[in-house]
Amino acid sequence: MKQLLLLSACLMGTLLSAQNPIQLSLKQAMALSETNNADVRVQSLEKLVAKKVLLQNIAIGLPSVSVGGNYVDNIDLPSQFFDINQDGVIDELKFGTRYSSAGQLSVNQLVFDGSYFVAVLAADVLKGMADISYEQSVINARTATAKSYHMLVILQGNVDNVIKSLRIAADAVDDMQAMHDEGLVEQSDVDQLALNMGQLESALAYAQSMYAVNANLLKLQCGLSEDVTLQLTSSLTSLMLSANQGRSLLDTQFDVNGHVDFRALAVQRMGQSLNMKNEAIQFFPKIYAGYALSQQYVSEGANVWDMGGISANNNAFSSWNVSAKWDLFTSGRRLAKFQEQQIKLQELDILLDHTAQALAIQQSTAKAEFQHALADYQLQSRNVTMAKSILDETQVKLKAGMATSMAFTQVQSQYQQALSAQLSAAQQALNNHVNLEQALGQSTHSSLND
Repeated sequence: MKQLLLLSACLMGTLLSAQNPIQLSLKQAMALSETNNADVRVQSLEKLVAKKVLLQNIAIGLPSVSVGGNYVDNIDLPSQFFDINQDGVIDELKFGTRYSSAGQLSVNQLVFDGSYFVAVLAADVLKGMADISYEQSVINARTATAKSYHMLVILQGNVDNVIKSLRIAADAVDDMQAMHDEGLVEQSDVDQLALNMGQLESALAYAQSMYAVNANLLKLQCGLSEDVTLQLTSSLTSLMLSANQGRSLLDTQFDVNGHVDFRALAVQRMGQSLNMKNEAIQFFPKIYAGYALSQQYVSEGANVWDMGGISANNNAFSSWNVSAKWDLFTSGRRLAKFQEQQIKLQELDILLDHTAQALAIQQSTAKAEFQHALADYQLQSRNVTMAKSILDETQVKLKAGMATSMAFTQVQSQYQQALSAQLSAAQQALNNHVNLEQALGQSTHSSLND
């Protein structure tokens, strides 16, 4: 039996060890997720896009300068035929100049367009929304990674617990087998303990497979290759210590204005307010100004810019202009669009009030759940202590022939259930700690020191 136990332990050792395992703390895992998470990377690029949009909108109101030119070689000039000398002979006359060129310079400047100023402000709001979206993606990535790390620590603890139970079961089988060899117990007593050990071995195999599956999930969130081996350096003890230190969050005053979800909605309202202002500005005219300079050269020679040639002709002209557009009557369309934006702004005001109430309830609920989870973990820990004491006492009685194999199996199963309940309570407490930080609008485990 001890050989079977050794084999099981070796399987776990193979699963959790490698020649060059990657040591990973919870803090390191969350840092990796901030860098490698796909959504975070996309939102980071969206921040750059928003900056470029802002620059584009600003540039609309700045002067624009354009130049152009052309060069023409009229290979076959158009001809007309006349009897110039009135002698009956038709003469061919060609009209035009073989070579010509022209250059243009134009400068344009926006004088007044209310939409321009709104567009600049809107682009700045867009940049703010991109910043908040990036912040949200970071929080979500840290939260998901923290919960995956918690799960893996719990599964590792479950594997360790099953291995401990296997050792206890193997000792019990050996003791019972020795008693059977002396004719003190029946074979059924030995088989009962062997059956219990077989069930524990099955539980170990399942726990190992679940560990492997969830390890791959954590690798994915951290941007690590699937073939690497993780060695978690943040123990359940250290994580629970951090969770207990998180009790200070229970006294934190909730400020809805600081919550990232509320700020995101507030920025969205700012954008909608600008949409309404943009429609209002459409009642005002748009004014533009421009200046144009054109220079033209014609010549019979290929070098039309040779000003020393008497055949070259210079034709230059310039102009400036002011244009305006004012839509005086649009059959109510413009007013309707303005009122539409007004209604959308009212909708966002309602949504903001609702969100503020919902977030307040959410943080209050998260505090209660976190407090309950910590209390439940303490209760389950006490149950483990009592279950272990009962198991130790029953194990002594079993060796002395004062307890049956069935009684020992039941007590050991009770102990295993207590360990599982403790781990489940620990996971709930850890995750509720994360949920509370998120409900308060804080970055997940931002103060973690491990």
